[in-house]
Amino acid sequence: ELEDLSQGILRIEEGHVARCMIKFTNAARHHVRLTHIGLDLDRLEMVLPTPVNPWYQHNLDLIKRKVDVERLFILRRSDTINSDTGMIEPDIADILEQQERDGVMVRVVWEEEVEDSEIIWEFIVVDARLVITGFQSWSGAGYANARVYRRKHEVDQHIEIFEALRAKAHDLSDLDDMLSTSNPVG
Repeated sequence: ELEDLSQGILRIEEGHVARCMIKFTNAARHHVRLTHIGLDLDRLEMVLPTPVNPWYQHNLDLIKRKVDVERLFILRRSDTINSDTGMIEPDIADILEQQERDGVMVRVVWEEEVEDSEIIWEFIVVDARLVITGFQSWSGAGYANARVYRRKHEVDQHIEIFEALRAKAHDLSDLDDMLSTSNPVG
């Protein structure tokens, strides 16, 4: 365990990931930049905009404190767009639209448009001081590990990755013709 801690690796008990992310992002003064891969129904707990989601409520608290919260959703077209209607699936559209209404800067990156698959992963950049990454366990069984980076070159590396992904991103307004006008989540 000490070796893991010396490398910035934190083992997180199931159900405590939100608390860990809140702890590390609470010190943000300017911006929190996040990536989120996919929106499958088994992994929505961290991005679902509901009053009972502590992580999402923390995002809203950051916004109230005038901290910019920017989230890049990295999605596969085949999992996101209904092949019959050409529209983004209603559950996914609701999440994207609700987050934007709540003040989160929401952008969509189509996974198919990213040439370098090595940059597709989940992480959070807090101001330009700290990065939290590695949330999903290797077994794929939910969120279990986090790694915290504080060294400037490691933080800068993640900022570069975020910028590369953002360069491929689409604002929600660019996707208006694919978004439903259904009821918001929650």
